[in-house]
Amino acid sequence: FVKPPGFGETNWHSDANMVPLDTNRFITLWLPLRPLEADDAALVFASGSHRDFSLPYWHSLEGMADLERRGYEVDTYGPLDLGDATAHAGWCLHWSPPQPEDCPPRYALSVCYFVDGATRLVPANCRQTPHAEDEWSYRDWLKDIGEGQPARHPALPVVYPSSAALDKPVKKRKKAAKKKTEEEEAAEELAAE
Repeated sequence: FVKPPGFGETNWHSDANMVPLDTNRFITLWLPLRPLEADDAALVFASGSHRDFSLPYWHSLEGMADLERRGYEVDTYGPLDLGDATAHAGWCLHWSPPQPEDCPPRYALSVCYFVDGATRLVPANCRQTPHAEDEWSYRDWLKDIGEGQPARHPALPVVYPSSAALDKPVKKRKKAAKKKTEEEEAAEELAAE
């Protein structure tokens, strides 16, 4: 994400609302690609807002201006150095102020993780049309995954498989361990005779 000098604010939003996936188990890591000073346009978070289901339905962007009134701690976590990152839940509301005219462009990388087995949303069920800066990030894999199908694609590597994917290897290991124990018992019986 690039914010050139003088670029306006990024409105309050949640990342999970921008992706065509049907899951609540979604996190974003946000990494600045240069050190960010206090006056740079870092992210501002409404901590705990990911638990407020009604917020995006009952309030316009203007209605979200005073999130502290709803009991959220609204804060930024900066300055950030190169190699630092922030992490937030997919439904956590966040925004970014304008990039000051006298600052260099702000460059950042966003890396998102979601649960293995999350499915592609049916376009009619999406609450909004994705922004161009978000849409390009999933354009390559979206065309290959059918509506309602699990989001599995070479462009979406599995970092940690779901427990369902782990069940089979775990059972094999348990059986192998049990078999080894039976062999050891047989050997012990023979040795005792």
